[in-house]
Order: sequence, then C-alpha cells, then structure tokens
Amino acid sequence: MTQKKNDKKDKDDASNGVKTGAEPAEQKERAPVNGADSAEQGEAEQKPVAEKKQEGGVVTISEAEFQQISKKAAERDEFLAMSQRIKADYSNYQKRMQKERESWTECAKEPVLSDILNVLDNFDRAVKCVVPTDTIECLLNGVQLTQKQFHAILDKHGVKPMETAGQKFDPSKHEAIMLVDSDTDGMVVEEVRRGYTVNNRVLRPAQVKVSRKAQNITKNEK
Repeated sequence: MTQKKNDKKDKDDASNGVKTGAEPAEQKERAPVNGADSAEQGEAEQKPVAEKKQEGGVVTISEAEFQQISKKAAERDEFLAMSQRIKADYSNYQKRMQKERESWTECAKEPVLSDILNVLDNFDRAVKCVVPTDTIECLLNGVQLTQKQFHAILDKHGVKPMETAGQKFDPSKHEAIMLVDSDTDGMVVEEVRRGYTVNNRVLRPAQVKVSRKAQNITKNEK
C-alpha cells in the first residue's frame, strides 16, 4: 500500500517536473519575439527623427567630408575657368586666322589688279586723245563704256584711285619723276600717272611732278 502511494507521488512529481521544465523553454521561445518587437520599436522611434531631418533640409556631415566636398568644388571651378579660357583662346584664334586668310587673298590678287591698271591706262589715254566727231563718235562711246566697266570692276575689288592734285608730296604714295620750280616746296603740281589703293593699301604709287622753291635751287647749286 505504501509502495503504491510512493509510486503515485513519483508520477505526480515527474508530471509536475515536466510542466515546470516546459515553462522555461516556452519563455526562451518567446524571448526572441520580444527582442524583435524591441528592434522594430527602436526603428520606429528613430524613423521620425530621420524624416524630420530630411524635411528640414538639414544634413550633418563630418569635417573630413566637408573638406573633401570643398576640394571637389575648387577643382570644378578651376576646370570651368580653364574651359572658358580655352574657349576664348579658340575664338580669338578663329578670328585671327579669318583675318589672315582675307589678307592673303587680298595680297594674292594685287599683282593681277596691277596688270589690269596698265591696260586701263591705255584706255584713259585713248579717251583723252580722241576728239569727238560724227565719224568716230560711235567708236568713242564703245571705248568709254569699256573704260567705265574697268573702273567698276576695280572698285568692286576695293581698288580706288588716289587724289594727288594740290597735296603734299608723300613718298609712301607718290613717285616723283620731275621737280618743277614754284613758290611752294614739296607739293604735287601735276599727276603723270594715276595711283591706286586696294583696301586702303597702296597698290601702285602715283607718278607726279613736285614743286620746289627757286631759292632752294640757288642754294643747292652754290
């Protein structure tokens, strides 16, 4: 009888022991769940802070990051300035080359224009020498028309006749072929052959007669 009671007690204790031992296991299983809840709660608490910083437009960076950003900004400004200088230099180079090309073109056509002037001289002389009459009036009109066409073509290419009468002798524009006694000294008295310029440069100097005073002649002879 006593043995049966003891066996029953042992069974009850064993049953109670199983229940008691199961409780810690259940608590251990619940612990991670509570930890996950804590992590989610922590993230939930930190999230509003990050959102507030983003909404406010305020970003906090370290000193090293600030120095790095400043360095990059300085490099950007340097490259931008360099790019602008290169662009300006290239633009000036293009303008200079365009100007040189135009100058080369003008210089290349000067010999041709100079030869045309010699032909034009003959037309000018022919027109001056011809006395209009009924028999040659038609021929004279044709020569004058050709003369005008020559002048128009030269004018189109920038060739202009010089004005020399009554001007002071300029060796850069005039070629003195004779000295004439006069009350004045160093003045153009007569134009023998007309001079021309092309784009404000002397294409052919004018052949002129230049005045000189009589007293200068006497001193030179003595």
